[in-house]
Amino acid sequence: MIKVDFERTTPEERAELVKRQGGVRRRMLAEKIETQEQFLAAQQAGFVYCRWIRLVALISAGMLKSSDRVLSALVRARFCELLSPKAPKAESDLFLVGLVSLMDAILEVPVADALEKISLDQHTKEALMGGAGPLGPIYQLMLAQEAGQWEQAKDFARQLHVTESEARELWWAAMKWARQVRRRT
Repeated sequence: MIKVDFERTTPEERAELVKRQGGVRRRMLAEKIETQEQFLAAQQAGFVYCRWIRLVALISAGMLKSSDRVLSALVRARFCELLSPKAPKAESDLFLVGLVSLMDAILEVPVADALEKISLDQHTKEALMGGAGPLGPIYQLMLAQEAGQWEQAKDFARQLHVTESEARELWWAAMKWARQVRRRT
């Protein structure tokens, strides 16, 4: 994992770092993302930013009416991340799946428009566009937990080899985490 501080590097320096990586597939973590432009630049360059809390806080600050949506997106993100050991092995960032799952509502744009602006792998896009693909059960479990649809949650949890009580505990842990993050931002 290579960490790059977006506050202390220029776009040219970041481009040179990406170029030096060549064909080697390494995860490059963009840190200190402050603006939507930096976020998009990081995505286009292939950076992975697992905790886009500052971006979410920035969006939230500019759109106070969306603060509950931002909290929900953080809960979803953490819940999906906590489920990652149960996920099919892929290059998908499950924290990102949960976080981006409400970006359309936060930004008040159609989901297709929100997803078009972010570089995402195919499995993530499939899940976000309707809960299909290998990540579908995680995405659907997230939605069922959030909506209190316990029978559906039980079915999706079973597909992931997660007990009902484990799913509830993970959801509760995600809610606690998101509230702590929100208090800090």
